[in-house]
Formats: sequence, C-alpha cells, structure tokens
Amino acid sequence: MNRGYCSNRFHIVDADADEISEHYRNTLYPVEIKPISAFDRISVEDRHYCLAEGSVWGGHCKNGMTVSLLGERPDLIALYVPTKGTMTIQTGKETLVSQPGSGLIVDTRRLDSLTISQDRRHIGVAFDKRRLLRTMGALTELPVRGPIEFLPHVDLSCARGQQLNELVGFLWQSLQIGEKHRTSPYFLSELMSVLSVLLLETTQHNYSHLLSTTQSPALPRQVKKAIEFMHANVAGKVSIGTIAEASGTSIRSLQYAFQQFKDTTPLSYLKGLRLEGARRDLKDITNSASVSDIARKWGFVHMGRFASAYFQAFGEIPSSSRDKNT
Repeated sequence: MNRGYCSNRFHIVDADADEISEHYRNTLYPVEIKPISAFDRISVEDRHYCLAEGSVWGGHCKNGMTVSLLGERPDLIALYVPTKGTMTIQTGKETLVSQPGSGLIVDTRRLDSLTISQDRRHIGVAFDKRRLLRTMGALTELPVRGPIEFLPHVDLSCARGQQLNELVGFLWQSLQIGEKHRTSPYFLSELMSVLSVLLLETTQHNYSHLLSTTQSPALPRQVKKAIEFMHANVAGKVSIGTIAEASGTSIRSLQYAFQQFKDTTPLSYLKGLRLEGARRDLKDITNSASVSDIARKWGFVHMGRFASAYFQAFGEIPSSSRDKNT
C-alpha cells in the first residue's frame, strides 16, 4: 500500500467567481462558484492533503460564496469541523447547517451545493467508504455488507465529541509542520486509521447498535453465528427454525440468548436489519426502484405492515425518505 501523500495549497485574493471556479476544476472537482453578493469579489485560502486513507483540508473563505458541484460527485464520507462562521449544505431536499460547536458528516455523493459565509474557517476530513466498512467489520467482528449511513450532526462539546475535535486538530497540525520536521507518512496513515475508529465509535449511524454490543460482555458463539446467517440471508425466506439450525442450537436457547444479550428476539433483530436495508435504498438517490419494489427486495410482502414498521423505526413513512432525496 502506498502510504505517501500529496499536498495542494492556494491563496486567491480578490478574484472573480470564474477564476476561482476554473482553479477548482483544475485542482479538485468541477464546480461553479458564485459570490453571495453580486458585486463581491472572492478571497479564499485552502490547503489540501491527499493521504492513502482519504484527504484532509483546511479552508478560510474571506468572502461569502456558493459552491455548486458539477458532474459526478466523489464517493466519500466528509467530516467538517468548523472553527468560525457558518456553512449551509444542500443535499437534495435536505438542508444541513455547519457552525462552530457541531461537527457535520456528509455523504459527498449526495452533495449539491455549499453556501459559505463570510470569514468561514473549517477543517475537513474525507474518509474512503470501503475503508470505513472494513474498520466497522474489524470493530464488531461481524460481516458488514451495506453502506454506513451517518446522522449528520456531531456534538463536539460532549466528552467523545471533544476527543474527535482534538484528534482532527492534531492531524491538521501534524500536516502543517515544515517538510524537514514533518512526521512520516506511516504516522499520518495510522493517525487517519485511529480517526476512523473514533468517528465510528463517537457518531450515530445504522451500525451503532453493533458497536454498543461489542462493548458489553462477549456475544455467545450461537448469537454471532445467527447474526452472520441473518446478514447473509437478510432478504430471503428465513424462519426462526432455519436461524437456530444455522447457529447450531435450539430455538428456545437461541431466543433466550438474544433476549439476554441483544434485548430482542431473533426475528425482531432480522426485521431491523431489513428495515435498515430498505431505508438505505430509499435514501439512495441513484436507486429509482419504487417503494413497493424496495420493500419486497428486503423481504416485506405486506405494504401496510412494512409502512407501519418503518414509521415505528424511523419516525417517518417510507415515501417521505424517498421524497427527501429526490
């Protein structure tokens, strides 16, 4: 694996929107930039570092501007840690606001535009989705096959949030050291790996329940085998009998173990996996399947029961999840 890194720094003063748009197209991604005020010119300073595990950047926008992404979006998870000013992000019909004291997590594939206030400063870290999945699998010792869906806001004032904030700051400082004294690429790679673990353990996402389980007493072997079987056959015809058979125990023993270690039944756990899978598909802007087709894909044959279970789990009906991303 290449553990080297590259850097890109630019400082643009009093430029028009077309100049900055062209610079971003040549160095980062195709974008269209417009000043917030029609008469403003833009001054911006950015430093970007590309690492093997992702990228890190620090930005200072002295004048407000709107950045609209063009073409195909990068398929990454971005964490923004602001230190000053406000930034509003548009993802489909959803509007997210980033301001000091709160981190913001965004799936860059869903990004439409960013509106950056005057004198905005932040540090950004982009994580490769596949690496995050591998890290999640290592943390849980369970198969992780679907994408990780993060809740967008991170409280940076709580104890774990402060740890995340400080580690991002330390990573950024490590990249700012002069070439002669800069830490090794290996150190930066390991630091990114630690940051990935802290991100997964600190924030809320669709696999958080698995992480909370790993912090409790070790799961019995039959429960782990049952969970592995359910992940592998999540959309198939699965009964409590087939789950028990695959885990090598009796139905009664399996139900007791799930109640003791997961506080639920095996079939309720399976239904949760299916609902999470359906939600990911509904929120996937590239998935054009109908709500009913997605429900059937994940093993739900009765649409009324699916809608009711979905509402109980996520506080909205399935079509609302689809509408927010169209």
